[in-house]
Amino acid sequence: MYAVFGDSYVTRLKTFTGKNLKFEGSNIKFYDRPGMSTRHKYEEQLNQLCEDRPQYVFIIIGGNDINTATTPATIAENLKTLVKEMKWCGIERVFFMSICQRGKFRDRSMTEVVYRKMKTSVNDKMRHFLKSDYVNGDMHIKYPQHFSGDGVHLNQSGLKKLKRVIFKTFKKTV
Repeated sequence: MYAVFGDSYVTRLKTFTGKNLKFEGSNIKFYDRPGMSTRHKYEEQLNQLCEDRPQYVFIIIGGNDINTATTPATIAENLKTLVKEMKWCGIERVFFMSICQRGKFRDRSMTEVVYRKMKTSVNDKMRHFLKSDYVNGDMHIKYPQHFSGDGVHLNQSGLKKLKRVIFKTFKKTV
């Protein structure tokens, strides 16, 4: 079984696909919550994921954590803990898609430059930790062309790209 776990990117992908996403004849299950971050808001989804115990999980989380009150090291440690919790549940492989650039932020003192530096630092730490299970989202999903007018969420083109990235990643398991 395959699964996708994460924030509003996952919620919007689930809506975009009509909750019907299949890979290799298997339904891909969604575990999502808008606003999900590594600090909170994912316990219910994680518990359900662990109960269902898919073999492979693609996670999209971390962008909501970036603000001027936290550090990249803290975010990366939270992400590593999440991956370890998933593996502890019996999940064979956890793929992490890097945090993508965005243009608008909840934190009014955040700028695109600071956000880029922070997400790059988190992504570097996760690439080192996960090695081949790290997925470079920025390589496929570009800001601003794949983002909606709000500067935060993916547009239709971005959701199509995300779907392709997930399929390409899951092909590593076949």
